[in-house]
Amino acid sequence: MNEKSMTVQDEHRAFRPYLEEMEVLARSIDSIPVQELKDRLARLHEFLAHELMPHAVAEGRILSPLMSDEPGAPSLARRMTVCHAQMAKLIDEFDELRHEIVNGRMDASVATGLQRVLYGIHALLSSHLLEADDELEPLLEARLTPEERELLFERVDRYAREVRELYE
Repeated sequence: MNEKSMTVQDEHRAFRPYLEEMEVLARSIDSIPVQELKDRLARLHEFLAHELMPHAVAEGRILSPLMSDEPGAPSLARRMTVCHAQMAKLIDEFDELRHEIVNGRMDASVATGLQRVLYGIHALLSSHLLEADDELEPLLEARLTPEERELLFERVDRYAREVRELYE
């Protein structure tokens, strides 16, 4: 994230174009040239593996402890953790299917599997972003000053960068 984040919505704004790309790509898998599909899958992989998952790890590491003593928040922290784990599984599956295509295997089962995974990631991420907007943002707003929220989001971004650098 490049701009300073002051809200959960600010923090997640960069994810929204990828949500649209996942949906469009899932609908058009059978109708685009294989090289274009490979290129789009590579860009999506870059986002999922090097942006989304490091961000999820950072959220879990920094936000979960913050929520542990808030009424109702432990279940939110647990749901976020489960969501992140499910997301990781789907991203692993996405990557396996992407490798099949890169290695020249593009048949109906790969296309169907890829559509299922793309729609799954889209649904899970959409739900997660809504939950963050509806539950996490009010909790942070009630508990932290704007300056503290800015510092919190800076910590999340810094930790996500550190995680990303581990895998580069």
